Amino acid sequence: MKYRVLLLILFFVFSHAKFANSARFANKVAEFAGMDKITGRVLTFDVEINQSAQFGSLIIKPMVCYSRDDREAQRIDAFVSISEIFTDRIVRSIFSGWMFADSPAMNAIDHSIYDIWLMQCKDPINDSISNSESISKKALSEYSSTDITSQGSEKSSGSSSNKTLEKESSQPLENNLSMDLKGRPIQELGNNLSDSGLNEQDHNDVQISK
Repeated sequence: MKYRVLLLILFFVFSHAKFANSARFANKVAEFAGMDKITGRVLTFDVEINQSAQFGSLIIKPMVCYSRDDREAQRIDAFVSISEIFTDRIVRSIFSGWMFADSPAMNAIDHSIYDIWLMQCKDPINDSISNSESISKKALSEYSSTDITSQGSEKSSGSSSNKTLEKESSQPLENNLSMDLKGRPIQELGNNLSDSGLNEQDHNDVQISK
């Protein structure tokens, strides 16, 4: 009976770890679409995570971009920071939050000239996919080294291990949110821009800053 309960607990831990991490993948690139409301021109452009791209007078910087695997509905979202360059070369933040590809109007930027929305995420990070396997192996090793004396202690051990597993599986997201909400100072974003001034003919060009 003890071994049967242990097998059930191990199966639950393995299934939970795989489900928690296989449903959401971090990506290296975020694809955006930008529209100039004056000219009606729409451009699509790719921006690497933690890099900046200039669309007109706006600076777009994605912090994270998440997608789902093929077995689930593709709910694509990204945490994005958008700043604007004014005529006096002062850069001010005008948007910082989550964008959703399937619902662009849910958390859209409010700008009189430009519209920016998320299209998709590209180039999944392998570590985010294999992370579920490492968590499962760690959980299995913890259980194999535990001496179970009674059925009650088995359930207690399984419950505490599940809480530990949930905490570990959610840790990368918390770290990402912490980095995203802090970001880099606005002055540092301004240093990524080219030294050339902004003029009217640059409004429809996308400049990638690395």
